Amino acid sequence: MDYPKAPRVKRRSLWFLAITLLTLSGAAWLWLRPYEWHPDPAAPAEIETASLRRDESYFWLDLRLDTRDLRAVPEPLFVETPSGAEIKPAQIDYQGPGPISGTEDGTLPQIDAIFLKFWLEESSLQGPLALRIGNGRLRVRTRSGIPSVKNGNTRIYHSSRW
Repeated sequence: MDYPKAPRVKRRSLWFLAITLLTLSGAAWLWLRPYEWHPDPAAPAEIETASLRRDESYFWLDLRLDTRDLRAVPEPLFVETPSGAEIKPAQIDYQGPGPISGTEDGTLPQIDAIFLKFWLEESSLQGPLALRIGNGRLRVRTRSGIPSVKNGNTRIYHSSRW
């Protein structure tokens, strides 16, 4: 009994499949890698993303932090600049259930994420930046030089290497 022969896959299809797999694996790597490979274990949160928006000669730095069973915003909380200046956040928001009514100590059931907004001068971005949060220190930025962001534009970073 003769069986029908299986159709031959064309080389073009194999190349297309290989390129597609490489592209998807590269996109997965960019999407799934951590912001910082070895964050400080003493820090009660980890940076997930950072975004930088230029506003004339100043910058807005937005940080999204994923927390680990946090019930209050940790103190101290500030960005350390290359010159040693400590910049406190201009705005703090959190994601998670709201406050429990009737609690006097101001604790929350749980904070899932913290959103911080910092107002930075151009000179503050001349070198690396670090975030002091509680007893820990997280790297916000490891490179030097002012990032190339045009006025009014925003850049989002998924790694501290910017």
